Amino acid sequence: MLIKIILLIILIFWLIKISRDILFWVYLWQLKEYRRDRMRAHFELQSAKRIFLNKLYAGKLLLLLSSPLLFLGIWQFFFQIFVGTLYSILGTRSIYAAYRRYVKEPVFTKKAILLCAISAIPMAILAILIYAKASPATFLFSVLLLDMLIPLAVAGVVGLLKFPSEFMKNRIIARAMAKRTQFKDVLVIGITGSYGKTSMKEFLAHILSQKLKVLATTENHNSEIGVAQLVLDKLNGDYDVFIVEMGAYKQGEIKRICDIVRPQIGILTGINDQHISLFGSLEKTIKAKYELIESLPKNGLAIFNGENDHVFALYEKTAIPKRMYALRSFSVSSKPDITAEKVDIAKNGTHFYVKIGENRESFETPVLGRHNVLNILGAALASQALGMTIEEIQKRVKTLKPLPHTLNAESGINGSTIIDDTYSANPRGVMAALDLLDNLKGNKKIVVMYPLIELGEAASDIHRRIAMKLNKICDVCILTNMDFAREIKNNALNTDVFVIQDPKMVIQKLEKIVKSGDIVLLENRIPEKIKNALISS
Repeated sequence: MLIKIILLIILIFWLIKISRDILFWVYLWQLKEYRRDRMRAHFELQSAKRIFLNKLYAGKLLLLLSSPLLFLGIWQFFFQIFVGTLYSILGTRSIYAAYRRYVKEPVFTKKAILLCAISAIPMAILAILIYAKASPATFLFSVLLLDMLIPLAVAGVVGLLKFPSEFMKNRIIARAMAKRTQFKDVLVIGITGSYGKTSMKEFLAHILSQKLKVLATTENHNSEIGVAQLVLDKLNGDYDVFIVEMGAYKQGEIKRICDIVRPQIGILTGINDQHISLFGSLEKTIKAKYELIESLPKNGLAIFNGENDHVFALYEKTAIPKRMYALRSFSVSSKPDITAEKVDIAKNGTHFYVKIGENRESFETPVLGRHNVLNILGAALASQALGMTIEEIQKRVKTLKPLPHTLNAESGINGSTIIDDTYSANPRGVMAALDLLDNLKGNKKIVVMYPLIELGEAASDIHRRIAMKLNKICDVCILTNMDFAREIKNNALNTDVFVIQDPKMVIQKLEKIVKSGDIVLLENRIPEKIKNALISS
């Protein structure tokens, strides 16, 4: 009887522990949009591999492999002690993590809840049945095996749900395509690129809304299902313009979004190595982004960022009506339609001169960064094409608001300035943020950064280039993840580089080193806990 009570306590601890694990795996699948290609790319990172390549996982595996020895009484005794103690400790740790709110859990959408339930309930029932019927050694071996199978179980359920999910997705897309044909007078502007899509969309929507009724895709919901759902929920004949941000991880996805919304104007913001591990190569990335331009009608308008070499090459080969925006100078045959001069960046905003045609006007905006001047130029060019004057555009640019967590300057601890750039990151965006940091006047310059992902074979080289930039600009760099730490340390010799993964220890470190007049750049997916501790309320 005593043995059964002990095993029951172990079962309870085990159930708590696997609940935490299932929540983590559903969270991770949701983060990767339930896509196997994104999950595969995730496990190219050293930090992701450590989920399996660690002492705890190795110990569990050794215990499983020792199962043929369970017929030996002495090993059966020690096996039960080891496994029982293991799950008592892991269950207690899971309870503590829940109490401290350290548990990673998904956003509880209907799909996520269903995924959690289908993954957890059969496993829990099976463990309870084995507890009721089997010997102590068999029970402990079974729960150990079930624990090891959790990643495969959740992946299997994701695959199982793929078929009904695809069926529902295709129905939604078909309905959205049919609805779009009802509103032929609504002009659709498509925006795509490896970076700058969201900023371009928000800037353009703000400028155009002065004269037109504008519908734009929300946040970064730029997939075909996100766009289709917005068409069904909100598109109607009251709108003059529908601005659609288009994201993709492989060829064909942008074309499918274009098939839904039928854009008449397309803006290509830039192309780089972002998500190259998913596309397969830079050439495939370029082809995927160009699907937007290829989907435009012959009398449509293609707008290109001439600052980006890959986009400029696409501009050169495009035959339909086209325009280009850029900061740098070009040959007479490839002169940009709009440029900016004398860009002056301060903590409270940016001042520059815009030249469009024969006009040259002074512009100012609260938005920070030279790269955002480029986004403003693209938005201004599209706005002019829709009938707005340079003066009207100028007034709207003055009232632009920085995007949340995108180079937002905040008052920080100990009289410092915090630059919050934690919305997302790509190679171009990181370099632009470091350029901004270089241009701002301050004492120490400190970067807190989470390394970039989904860069494939280019990842090491990109992080080396980031490190060389850090080397020239920054006094201190804190990496919140070990991925590519070696590349950064070896190439940022003039910068004090620390790898600190515990948010609490990051905060403690910064509280010690940050002084009045220092500037701290928070780059990429930095935990909210760190941001909240650094930014003065």
